[in-house]
Amino acid sequence: GMALGKIQNGLRDLGVHEQAMMILECLHQDGNIPTAGPLKDLASECFNLLTHMAFKNVRNAATLFSRIDLFLSYLADANGLEFRADETISSLFHDNRLLCTQASGHVERQIVSLVCLKGQ
Repeated sequence: GMALGKIQNGLRDLGVHEQAMMILECLHQDGNIPTAGPLKDLASECFNLLTHMAFKNVRNAATLFSRIDLFLSYLADANGLEFRADETISSLFHDNRLLCTQASGHVERQIVSLVCLKGQ
């Protein structure tokens, strides 16, 4: 079968991640994240896709990291963990020392405060 990296890069070249993030933005526009039904499933699948695109792919992780505020906004929501946005954020930093050092104190503080709030 095709190597994961090749698929990840192909999806990036097609702009699939941009579409997924646009969907997530649309679903979050009025500040109300869908908590049930097909729109909630759609948001979860978008995060799932982004997680797999970023996992052990430094270039994709860097691309998605530029939008980390979007992921954090889902995580900050009361139902944030149901979307597995935390897995997407984790995948950005997994085996990615460069991104770990680039993550600003602002991002680190947001993540730490969310961990404290969510207790996960």
